[in-house]
Amino acid sequence: MDLKKIRLSKWKIVIAIVLIVISVRFIIAALMVGGIAVADSIKPHEETTGIENYDKSQIVKDNYADMDSVFLIFPDSLSKVTKGDFISNIKSDMISSYGYIILEACYEEADFSEEVERISGISYDLKDVWRGKEEHKIQEIKYDDTMYNYPAYITSDGYCGGYEYALVDKENNRIIYILLSYPSLGELQNYSDYLKVDKESYKRLEKTSKDNFTIYAYKFREGSTTECSY
Repeated sequence: MDLKKIRLSKWKIVIAIVLIVISVRFIIAALMVGGIAVADSIKPHEETTGIENYDKSQIVKDNYADMDSVFLIFPDSLSKVTKGDFISNIKSDMISSYGYIILEACYEEADFSEEVERISGISYDLKDVWRGKEEHKIQEIKYDDTMYNYPAYITSDGYCGGYEYALVDKENNRIIYILLSYPSLGELQNYSDYLKVDKESYKRLEKTSKDNFTIYAYKFREGSTTECSY
């Protein structure tokens, strides 16, 4: 019997066992880290309330990718707001984010008119580059005075489950800025006055999600939709 070959075989077995142990420990560690990441990703965001906690830049940063929006309807600053309220209730899972953001803001008459003018002029320039050719599509906000209980300026109406609009309450110099993502009407009972008059339309729009109106996306060619970027 060749002792050298026996010793070599034993060393191969030892090395194999060591490699297996290392691999198992690595897999377990990876699973633990992955499990923590998954748990963290499905953890609901804390509800934020109070107009003092409104921060548009943070809202955009946290949600633009999942919600296909850069929140142009919302004001950058509240410096001209005399009174109002704010609530953000967004939850996230591994697939998307969903919930609602509602800002109510009252203005002095001149500032109110100026803000309505700003909203009415909102547009978004989408750029697409294909085979070296650059194309642009400028999409403008839509106005509707029948869809909601107030005249509404709309930047998204059901695209990928998202609704972004501003309701204009002329009697009180008030504007209600709203973002809904896959809205649950049960959760929004306290805000029913800010939802569509035809509540059944939310269900119908779910079936045509990618075909619904938004200024933040455009199909430049078949099979390819360009969406907003931050």
